[in-house]
Amino acid sequence: MKIRFAEEKDKLHAVRSLQRNQTFYNTTKQLKEDLEKKRLIVVEENGKLLGSCAIVPEENWGYTAIKRLMVYSQKSRGKGVASALIQFVIGLGYNVVGATPWEDNVKARRLFEKNGFCFKYQFGNYCYYERR
Repeated sequence: MKIRFAEEKDKLHAVRSLQRNQTFYNTTKQLKEDLEKKRLIVVEENGKLLGSCAIVPEENWGYTAIKRLMVYSQKSRGKGVASALIQFVIGLGYNVVGATPWEDNVKARRLFEKNGFCFKYQFGNYCYYERR
């Protein structure tokens, strides 16, 4: 697996993958904006994109957020793609990395805990996790 910041050449593949899996919180409009702002990270293997996430500075709160984390196909799930993305972001050297999975998204919550994030508090339906 190769993890890198997305390039313009990735746009079509990422958009098509997302359209097959689109949710209300992860839209093609956001993906295009993340790509334009150079904050979209992708996982690639053998020329195929397996997943992506965005890193978004939350300057008012003092952390950098992992947002819109997604593994594109069922075949790639459970193979460490999401953990690899999280570890890549951690390796970028931000002082504090945060994530806000939904309270009922148990898989995402476990994923962040497995990668060294600590639950800090809940606001609404979101749980705030951070790693220093």
